[in-house]
Amino acid sequence: MSESTLKSISPARFIHDNAAMLGLSDNTKAAYMTVRELVENSLDSAESMGIQPSIKVELTQLGNKWKLNNSDNGSGIPKIDIPRAFGVVLSSSKYVNKQSRGFLGMGGKGVIQYAYITTQEAFTILSATMYSSNYWRFKMGVDINENKPIIFESEDKPNPTKWHGTVVSLFSKADFDKAMGDIKKYFKLTHLLCPYTSIKLIVNGKEVLNLSSTVTINPEIPMIIPYHPYGIDTAILDDLIKQNPIDIKTFLRKSFQRLGTKTISEFIKFSKFDETKSITSLTKEERVKFVDKMKEFDKFLPPDVSGLAPIGENVMKQGIMNEFTPEYVGYNNRKGVFGGHGFIVESSVAYGGGIDSPNKEFDFFVYRFANKIPLLYGEGSCMLTKTIKEQDFKHYSVDGLAPLLFSVHLCSTRIPHKTLGKEFIGEQPEIKRELDLVLKENLRDLHYFITHKAKLGYNKHRISIFNTYVPVISEQLSLITSKPKNEIEAKLKKVMNI
Repeated sequence: MSESTLKSISPARFIHDNAAMLGLSDNTKAAYMTVRELVENSLDSAESMGIQPSIKVELTQLGNKWKLNNSDNGSGIPKIDIPRAFGVVLSSSKYVNKQSRGFLGMGGKGVIQYAYITTQEAFTILSATMYSSNYWRFKMGVDINENKPIIFESEDKPNPTKWHGTVVSLFSKADFDKAMGDIKKYFKLTHLLCPYTSIKLIVNGKEVLNLSSTVTINPEIPMIIPYHPYGIDTAILDDLIKQNPIDIKTFLRKSFQRLGTKTISEFIKFSKFDETKSITSLTKEERVKFVDKMKEFDKFLPPDVSGLAPIGENVMKQGIMNEFTPEYVGYNNRKGVFGGHGFIVESSVAYGGGIDSPNKEFDFFVYRFANKIPLLYGEGSCMLTKTIKEQDFKHYSVDGLAPLLFSVHLCSTRIPHKTLGKEFIGEQPEIKRELDLVLKENLRDLHYFITHKAKLGYNKHRISIFNTYVPVISEQLSLITSKPKNEIEAKLKKVMNI
């Protein structure tokens, strides 16, 4: 009997062998992605506590490699979780139905693993949770074949100041010099969208970027949202059954969002399941039928979006005003649903001030964000950019060379990224429809501003002409009527409304 040639590999090994999937395709991109993934984890960690993130990134060149320190004031990580949090791929606190920058628990671990494998230098983690009397230090590596952490050293240290947060220190052979432009742009766009954030970038001991918080508003905290019936499959159903091994009627009420007594009764009647039967007793075939019936039932309410954390009008406008001081900045948003996941799309259009005119007609500047992540790559393939370029700008009296900036933010419990590197948004008809509508609202508001500005310009020109000729006319009328010139001039200006 021949020996099997089938093999299996660990998730960590898969990520190592397919690093390009995480955007680690070359040394320049790897440098940018390393910084981005670590900073995203820091931002999520602080925002989950409703506090303003304060992040410091230090880069020091050491011959043919770099040392990177990323420190934050976030929630910190319990000591028991640190080895798995940084040494086990596909181990994450983000495997819940909740808005977050990451979504698979691979980004931060992926770049740390990439740095470790390419340098064989251990990475160090310092962390402390809120009010902890100690902080914890781990010096670690990763066994990619077994997908498990290697702990070289670990110790507890006193924490008299009650500091909380996490510091990640690693060595990398990525090219941070070439990536510096993208790194700075990423920080500036993050600060533009989240002006409550403080970010410092220090390179070889020199502070090259210091972005302080410009608003006192604390970030909104995204909440864990129960699944919507349209957003599950049999795998999710199995997990929910393990969490709530009860009768079907109670299971529906406890496991899903926006299901009232009436809706549950109507669904049970439609699906022909016995509401008193234990959900755990469903066979595999019955579980498939249960999911299918959920997707066929058309009386479920749309998904709830109250647990999402959009940027909001005031913060989004303030960030743009701080950066560009435009003559005009507008904001609109719309809510929608796709595949059982609620979403909010926010769009702002800014005009004039420090915004440049485009190099090509109607090729306006676009800033794209998804769950508060700036999207720097894949612009031409991104649904957000495509939808903006499809607008009929002439219909709204927008000149092709107008100094315009579009900023679009999509937030949801599920972002339809086309790559694990989270570089651009794929086509999704439901999102595209709402984005198109919100852009049209933006452009209608902009049209009013442009036409009002043109009207004001015309009136100013008209007044200038009148002011030139009124004194001459007043003088001639004074000679004819023998009335004082000043009296005639005042009456003319009153009649002409100038």
